[in-house]
Amino acid sequence: MFHHVSHTEVLANGAYDNGPGQPRTGLLHMAAVLQLALFVLGGFAASLIVFTIVTANDRFGAAIGLLLVLLGPPLMLMLAVASRGLLAAWEMLRERLAWWHGLWLLLFVSSLVFRVRDVHDAKAVPIDAWALLRLLPEALVGLMLISRLLSGRTPWLRPLFRGLVGALAIYSLISVVSTAWSVYPTWTLYKSCEYLLDVILLAGVLATVSSAENFKSLFDWTWLIYGLGLLWVWVGAVIWPRDAWEPPLWRLSGVFPVEGSNSVGTTGAVLAVVAVSRLLWRKDRTNRSWYTLLFTFGFITMLASQTRNAIAGFLFGVGVLLLASKRTRVGLLLALILVPLLLFTGVGDLTWQYLERGQDEGRLASLTGRVGWWSFAWQQVMRHPWTGLGAYAGGRFAVLGELGLGDVSTLHSDYVEILVGTSFWGLLPFVAALLGTWWFLARSLRNSLTGSLERRLTLESLGVIAVLTVHSFFNTDLIWHAPLFFLLAVGYAEFLRRKSRPPLRVVHAPATVSAVAPLFPESVVPEVVTSEVSSQATSSLVE
Repeated sequence: MFHHVSHTEVLANGAYDNGPGQPRTGLLHMAAVLQLALFVLGGFAASLIVFTIVTANDRFGAAIGLLLVLLGPPLMLMLAVASRGLLAAWEMLRERLAWWHGLWLLLFVSSLVFRVRDVHDAKAVPIDAWALLRLLPEALVGLMLISRLLSGRTPWLRPLFRGLVGALAIYSLISVVSTAWSVYPTWTLYKSCEYLLDVILLAGVLATVSSAENFKSLFDWTWLIYGLGLLWVWVGAVIWPRDAWEPPLWRLSGVFPVEGSNSVGTTGAVLAVVAVSRLLWRKDRTNRSWYTLLFTFGFITMLASQTRNAIAGFLFGVGVLLLASKRTRVGLLLALILVPLLLFTGVGDLTWQYLERGQDEGRLASLTGRVGWWSFAWQQVMRHPWTGLGAYAGGRFAVLGELGLGDVSTLHSDYVEILVGTSFWGLLPFVAALLGTWWFLARSLRNSLTGSLERRLTLESLGVIAVLTVHSFFNTDLIWHAPLFFLLAVGYAEFLRRKSRPPLRVVHAPATVSAVAPLFPESVVPEVVTSEVSSQATSSLVE
């Protein structure tokens, strides 16, 4: 009649274990308390954000404030519901964390900017106290990779020069070589080695990861890192409202560390596209509330940053996802709703006013000054058509510095930046890596043997690379340290490429062939062995 409870069933938190498959009372209580705390803190934070926007933003303050007031309660409720799924996802991710997750995080930390300098300050004091915060994580990553290579635990040297990663490595080495004729050799050498370090870590990951499950952990880890970074941007908007909302356009940006509106908008667009990708997957009905919340968070962040090319990238990415997942009817339905709404109602005027950002037609036609920068950059390239002016230094010091824009760090275009720095020598392998990523991701969707998880990650990668491709024409997110979004898509495409290759046949060769095999490269040995086998017919081939 009474169930005897032994001391082994009493948990440390005072809850009882109700047996296998049954929830633990203590954990349920903890989850309920956590949800209540998140609801209260989220409501308080939302109130502060609304107050900050309304008082600091004269352009869209009332409209955005009213929108946040209306969205606040349902978003807080959704957060409470999604928190349980988020905790479960974190537990699954924590079990798969490996050494390369830590190095990936260090690269992210090393890319944080805590102060902005112009070209004169950068030349006068190349390394200051803030620069050490960037150099130290990179040094740790480099030492760890060298240590694992020398010990044989992670043989990343050969994967570094294969396939798509090899194309990026060639681009990096060309950038390093351009130090010889750079307008600022020290800057070129440092930035080129910095990017090469990013590519080497990707090669180390590919040398270690053997399954889609492990690769998915890198996807989740990346989204977690950047999601927390965006959350801190919003916290900064409450703490430092006058610095976070850039007047006169009132665009959301990061204060400490410094993060421009373009970067904030791109991250928001990528996270929103990732959420759409996971919501579109037909067989995955779990954590839908969490992905809906992630989409809302990324979408609102993208709109608050007022980054037009990020919005264009988001729309293109969603279109690619709908097409790749065979949801064309959904896309057509959205088009039939949105097009008349924009053309025949006042929504179109409000949208155009938002996209104008208070700029006149001349400013819009020049792409916010970019056309003038690129025109002058092309003149500089024509003076050095075979070499360029040095990777990463030509654009900043020989173009922007000459134009009196010393506080602008890049030419706001990956392709113009590469062309100015390395001429076509660096542009060719880089474009090959980008196009190859598109090719192998698209090809894997047509492969009927592709497993469900691999197909999900392929769709996700396609959405991400779509956003980045559009954005790359107007910013330098693909070649500037640390391009973790880009490396993630390239790395997964390379993972699929290597997996799709037919397995090598193991040959049991005669002793004469085995004795001389070490003298030949690996690509030659199979031909020699095959020839020997066909002539003697004494060996067996095993798949």
